[in-house]
Amino acid sequence: SKFGGNMFEDHCAKLRMVSPTRQGIRNDSQGHGHYRAKRGKGRHRGTDYVCRPGQEIYAPISGRIKRIAKPYAKERFEGVVLENEFLTLKLFYFKPHSDLIGQLVLQGQPIGIAQDISKKYLNMIPHIHVECDSIDVNLFVRR
Repeated sequence: SKFGGNMFEDHCAKLRMVSPTRQGIRNDSQGHGHYRAKRGKGRHRGTDYVCRPGQEIYAPISGRIKRIAKPYAKERFEGVVLENEFLTLKLFYFKPHSDLIGQLVLQGQPIGIAQDISKKYLNMIPHIHVECDSIDVNLFVRR
């Protein structure tokens, strides 16, 4: 098969994300929220989008909400694992709409309500963390 034309554009469209909060990336006294920002000796594995606790959160891609995800085992913060044929994303710090677990959602569709992560990390701007857990690397192979 040819890697070009409409097929390539269709694949790229499934990789494009929108902000789950319709706002920008966090930058505060606790650090930058962009991908690979410094975190002690390591690097940030996701992107943090500023939110207002209680606001609606939107699906950054179209796909299936596989399950609820808990970033901390013993705390009330939640999120979801959202996947399509090319990507698996983890989104944290919001209460998912429970009727959507296992369901297909469209990009931009409401999927939950933002929680307030600043209650755990003082002086940190509330945000939704989006992390790419896996990607189909075959998308990048020239055919």
